[in-house]
Amino acid sequence: MMQKVPSQKRLLILFSIIAVLLLLAGYLFIVYPSLDRINTLKSQIQVEKTFIETAGKKMTTLNDDQEEVSLHTAPEGKKTDQIVLDLRKAENASKSDIQEILMQQDNDGPSDKGLIDGQESFSVLQPYTFSVLVNAPDLDSIKTFIDTVERSERFYKILSMETASGGEDTKSVTFQMEVETYHHK
Repeated sequence: MMQKVPSQKRLLILFSIIAVLLLLAGYLFIVYPSLDRINTLKSQIQVEKTFIETAGKKMTTLNDDQEEVSLHTAPEGKKTDQIVLDLRKAENASKSDIQEILMQQDNDGPSDKGLIDGQESFSVLQPYTFSVLVNAPDLDSIKTFIDTVERSERFYKILSMETASGGEDTKSVTFQMEVETYHHK
């Protein structure tokens, strides 16, 4: 009987060691990678929160600096600086080169008093027409230029467009657009 006790102790120690090794292997292969993944996700969430806060601050700043423009409102005055900014944005997006922007000097539209059928209106939209001469590397760039202009906050209406090839040696295309926008007078 004496031999059974030590072999039972050995068996118990062996089972204890196997259980400890299984727990250690389980921790190393299951728990530790999961904890590492959780820490990685937490750091990504923190980065995203910081990004969202920064973007929110920028949006607040942009909204404070810009006038609201919707289908029912238009800027006071011609504000040609915003038109140029919109065109430059389209130029960069399409990788094109604006050769010339011709702003029309006198484009009054309806009378200054805004009389419609003998009644004075509170606001009268005045058309403002300008033309742009652009050199684009290819036809896709022209499409990108037009899409960017059309997706601007300010309403633009393309009245006409003429294209000309850049020559036999080049693939570039030169085009001129006549564009109309509106403002309150």
